[in-house]
Amino acid sequence: MLSAYKTGFPVDPAEEFALQLSNEDFSRPFALGAFNHARVGLQVAIQPDGILNLGLVRLIIGLCSGDVINGVFGARSVSDFNCRNFLGANFAGVYAGSQLSYNAGSGGNNYFSGQGPVVFAKAGTNTDGEGNVTENITSVATSPGLNFATTSGNPRRTPLYIDFIRGVPAWTVNLYGVSSGATLNPSLAQFIDGMSQAGTPVLNGTAMSSRSASIAFSEGSSPLNAINIFWNKGFLLDIYRMRIHRFS
Repeated sequence: MLSAYKTGFPVDPAEEFALQLSNEDFSRPFALGAFNHARVGLQVAIQPDGILNLGLVRLIIGLCSGDVINGVFGARSVSDFNCRNFLGANFAGVYAGSQLSYNAGSGGNNYFSGQGPVVFAKAGTNTDGEGNVTENITSVATSPGLNFATTSGNPRRTPLYIDFIRGVPAWTVNLYGVSSGATLNPSLAQFIDGMSQAGTPVLNGTAMSSRSASIAFSEGSSPLNAINIFWNKGFLLDIYRMRIHRFS
């Protein structure tokens, strides 16, 4: 397993890479400069606990202001409340954690379904976020592990995208996921194409589910400069692809 703070994981993959998180943060700096509209995209799967649900899950994806700490880039992330700034969402549900429910799909299409993803922001010591959201757009495939190409059965890599649109005093955060079934499994070319579609991504002819939120946030003197992912479970989150795209 790669370290959660390993900086060798590419943001813009030209081939297959993989990262596994287990009760860990991952932070990866990028060099977009000041932006008005950017999109982060991932393809992920979750290694299951048999057929059990996962409780109080935090599948947090966003942008943060990170630092080089003792020679290693770290986010000082939302998990320990030490980051200066963070903007993103818990794709599983509320900020404190929500249940991911196991579903036995047909033909081996097993997946976890979440509650409505909640957007939140952290500036300095202040955290602000939405309450409960009922618009569920998160269904994530169960994982066959990192040896994806040689795994039998029905391996899938679920796409998740999140847009960040600068505003004053509020930013707009658009979330894109798979509302049910987790059958969507785009190729690398399809995943990358979805990164540059200005509206709701359409992957292999299928439009993703979406929801939008507006939240007060200001970077101040600590600009967002890194992708930040937090997964709080011992059952592995497999990240197969990751990318960031600047629209403007």
